[in-house]
Amino acid sequence: MTVQPQFTQAQPVNLKKPPIVLRFSGLWPHTLRRFRFQDERRGGDLGHVDLGRTKANEILVGGENWDQVIRDEIVQMADLRRRECGLVAEVQSLEQHRAQEAAACITAQSARQVEEQKLEDAVTQVQLKVAEAEIISEAVEAGLELVAEGALLWQEEATDRKAGLVWGAAAPKTGDLRAEKRKQIHPAIGMITRIAQLVARTVKRALAKERQKLQDDTEYVRGLREQWEPEAQARLAQISQGTDAGPS
Repeated sequence: MTVQPQFTQAQPVNLKKPPIVLRFSGLWPHTLRRFRFQDERRGGDLGHVDLGRTKANEILVGGENWDQVIRDEIVQMADLRRRECGLVAEVQSLEQHRAQEAAACITAQSARQVEEQKLEDAVTQVQLKVAEAEIISEAVEAGLELVAEGALLWQEEATDRKAGLVWGAAAPKTGDLRAEKRKQIHPAIGMITRIAQLVARTVKRALAKERQKLQDDTEYVRGLREQWEPEAQARLAQISQGTDAGPS
């Protein structure tokens, strides 16, 4: 405000912009000296200042070194701000580290679950294989028993029949029993078929050898008979004529 109590000979003016009568402007740390310089009335336009009354001014807030206190507080706040930023960065780093650890834990847990599932599947497959092997073993045992007893035979192909397994003389008598046996040996029917084929071929070779031996024996006996018959006929003729004196 002006120190003049009144205006005399005031003239109207027409200005493009109104004059500044009161202004608020922000202060920055580097402008504090200007404010203190102005506060102490040590330079500039002092025509509107009663220098005789300047000493009566009082400092209502702060002390004589208020500008230095403000600078120190600014430094402290800047330091606190840096520490806060450092703490925030540290917290963010810890949170990121924890997130990475959690992700790694989840990944490890998932991998462990996958491996456990694989192991469980492998155990299940082994158990299934063992159960299947037991079933096949029982089927093979039953099939071998049927083949050994002559209840199940391999029949070679002929003009009026196809090759395959057929019931033998010792086969079960009723249809239900035969159906039960077929169901029992079905899991190993391929193996039983090959066994029956081997048995049939072995028996066939054995019979062929026996037939050949029997034929050889027959030929031998026939040869002996051919050598013996002339002498026997002569002896019979002597006996019938009464000239045979018997063995000497």
